[in-house]
Amino acid sequence: MNYGCKSGKNFSQTRLALGTVCKISLYEKGTPELYEKLFDRIFQIEKLMSTTIDESEIARLNSASHNAFLDNSDVVDFPISFETYSVLQEALNIAKMTQGAFDPTIGSLVKLWNINSLTIADDGSYTSEVLPSETQIKTAKNFVDYTTIDLHSREDVYLVTLKKRGVQLELGGIAKGYAADELVKILRESGIEKALIDLGGNIYAYGAKSDITNFEDAAEFGTENRVPWKIGIKNPFDGGKGAVAVVSCIDKSVVTSGAYERYFMVDDKRYHHILDPKSGYPCQSDLESVSIISENSMLADSLSTSCFVMGFEKAREFMKTFDDVRYVFIKTDGLVESNCGDELKILDY
Repeated sequence: MNYGCKSGKNFSQTRLALGTVCKISLYEKGTPELYEKLFDRIFQIEKLMSTTIDESEIARLNSASHNAFLDNSDVVDFPISFETYSVLQEALNIAKMTQGAFDPTIGSLVKLWNINSLTIADDGSYTSEVLPSETQIKTAKNFVDYTTIDLHSREDVYLVTLKKRGVQLELGGIAKGYAADELVKILRESGIEKALIDLGGNIYAYGAKSDITNFEDAAEFGTENRVPWKIGIKNPFDGGKGAVAVVSCIDKSVVTSGAYERYFMVDDKRYHHILDPKSGYPCQSDLESVSIISENSMLADSLSTSCFVMGFEKAREFMKTFDDVRYVFIKTDGLVESNCGDELKILDY
């Protein structure tokens, strides 16, 4: 995605976290202390929910599940923090709503396909020496089933029960959205009026770009007295280098999932990072990219993946269940469909 602010000085900081490049741009009150507080919050979430950090809660839970499978023993209740519990609870809700198009137990397939450890080549493309066999995929699929997860809480204790030994959790499709929502809470508490959060393409346009100061802006943006941010939706057909459309946002998250984002080639065939929990393979969708626009970034994060896996017709019907969520679907034939109305401007591409 592309974004910009013409007014004021663009103070920003960029760090690696959550398996991606995270950039926070504060256009006022961007003190070192506030930046440190914001990035510390990201790192806290990463240490709870990352599968690539051995001591994270999710990694330890996965290890316990794996060991129980190897030892042929029962999986007992596993204690987790309220934060991880809350995110997992939302992930399971989305899994039920999407009938498994989104599934937080997809970890065995993510690991099999090496999704979180693809190598970046000199030209910026991804490479992988891993191409799973059909037998390996079939075996890994046996451990993908969100109905095998139970959550329990009593007083201040939060527990996860894995009803099937060997199940592996993966919150990569929702944790960045949760992190963005948490950063927004800090911005509000700190009295910040405008900022942009970019967590590896998960954008949160916080506040308004500027106040209306002239008659031209008033005519274009109406009486709200605020000029929205313009967030570009990348062109999936040129590797995301250009833009297909621009969406106007105030206090909204824009999250995009696309087959162009991370993929590797084997024998001239493309294998992208969005896996279908039911087939075990990279999703064969008639959508090239899905962008979800919502005040709730965690919801937008999970829905962007879900809709991509569902495909155009099912995703379009599914999105009718949400009153305040907007979408931009780009089909493989180049068609752009959206319910954004005047908030979206489609560009020539």
